Order: sequence, then structure tokens, then C-alpha cells
Amino acid sequence: MIKYIIYTQKNCIYCAEAKSIFDEAGEVYEERKLDTAEKVRRFKNAGHTTVPQIFLHIGGFHELEEFFFGDDVSFKPDIKLVEDTKPLKIGSLSGEKKVISFAEKRALVKGRKLLEDKDE
Repeated sequence: MIKYIIYTQKNCIYCAEAKSIFDEAGEVYEERKLDTAEKVRRFKNAGHTTVPQIFLHIGGFHELEEFFFGDDVSFKPDIKLVEDTKPLKIGSLSGEKKVISFAEKRALVKGRKLLEDKDE
């Protein structure tokens, strides 16, 4: 079974956010807490310096084969639909482009409203 393995530490906001993303996406993950000095030492000796560290666990040969080659999809595109579809414009309706931060993108995806800047 394919799952994610996430190494975390207590009171880590990025660890909590990463787990939140997994939960929202409905993904299976296994949390491995770095809650002892020995676990932290082994983690650092493996070359890791920050948490969370996230790994995709696929399994053995058969799971790897299924991961790469399973669920073949036969897809025949509707060429007329593709030709008739007008490309989407990026930016606001006025045509101006607005660059938004990663936090703003996450807020949009989650349906959250960020606090407005004090200068505006």
C-alpha cells in the first residue's frame, strides 16, 4: 500500500500544516515523531536538518510496478472541444496581473481570508 511517511517534532507549525494538507487530501500517512534524543541523533546522522521530512513509501517490487504501470488509462481527446475552447486569461478581469504569495494561494485553496495589510 502506498503511503507517506512524515518525520515531525512537537510544536512544529510546518509539521502541523503538512499533516493538515495530507488530511485535507485524504492521503494515508504515518507520522514518526522525533521525541527522544536518540531519534533526533539518528535523524541528523542521516543528513536531515529540518522537519518535517516527508517520504513516499511505495512498498516492494509489485507495488512499484503497480505505481508506475498500473491503471492504464485509454484517453482519446475531443479535438473539436480542444479547438473550440478559448484559453483562460491569467490575472484579474481588467487584465492586470497580480502576483500572490504562497500563503495567499493556500488561503484561497482552503477558502480562508487572510488579514489585510495595515498599509491598505
